[in-house]
Amino acid sequence: MNERLRRYLPAELAEKLIKTGIDNALEIRLRAGQRARIRYPLNTKTVDHTITQPLLCDILQQLCGYSLYAYSDDISKGFVSAGGWRVGIGGQVSLSDGEIRGIKNISSLDIRLARQIFGCADRLMKYILSGNRVMGTLVASPPACGKTTVIRDLARQLSNKGFNTAIIDERGEIAALGTDGIPDFDVGENTDILSGIKKSVGAEMALRSLAPQVMVLDEIGCKGDMQAVYNAASGGCAVICSAHTYSLESLRKRKYIYPLAAEGLIERIVFLEGVGRIKAVYDRKGENIWQS
Repeated sequence: MNERLRRYLPAELAEKLIKTGIDNALEIRLRAGQRARIRYPLNTKTVDHTITQPLLCDILQQLCGYSLYAYSDDISKGFVSAGGWRVGIGGQVSLSDGEIRGIKNISSLDIRLARQIFGCADRLMKYILSGNRVMGTLVASPPACGKTTVIRDLARQLSNKGFNTAIIDERGEIAALGTDGIPDFDVGENTDILSGIKKSVGAEMALRSLAPQVMVLDEIGCKGDMQAVYNAASGGCAVICSAHTYSLESLRKRKYIYPLAAEGLIERIVFLEGVGRIKAVYDRKGENIWQS
């Protein structure tokens, strides 16, 4: 974690953040005209370093490898991903013909600190494995509860059990594939990664060329994502995916997600509480299998 901070943030700011302590941190908030803040599970600390707009622009450039154009699509959606971190961007939204073209006059950055928690999916393995078959699984929770962390560990464990696993890493947050072709996170010894590609397209590519038994997708929610799950399942893959939702009741209202369970493509629904802590496991009919 410390080396990543030093890689992406100016040296003085990085060292102050490290000195304050980031081992348990969830996110770093940088706002123009304010001091930096680190949020932890139970409290927040202020760092004695006032953030300026030029500093925010420099950090954004560094996060994008000094090629903002290459990240323009993500920036128009309000974030960039770097090293497995998702960095939310605040500022003035630029519109053209009613469509978002980008963000200017950057006013804040929210750095959500991704980390690997080995074994956080241990409790789930017996619920998603049926003999040599992996059951399609949805990991659900409100934002910042560790969905990506859990599906990353599921991918690692299933891969190390011998299942050919394909990660469709649209935002680069599950595996954080490096320029050397090696992921920053351990995602298992039988894992292939397609990074920076839409889930619907990546699922088709993986099915054609990588022969996966398990496919891992992060944050499904739109019609195209639902199609990616259909494509993977119809190609014989078990799908491990995540989604933002607060409860089984709210999940039933998600028209591009709940039908996946109703039709049996998703057989296990897992809800989290806190960071990577499992709250409950349900079957596809909504029957509770396990409760914390």
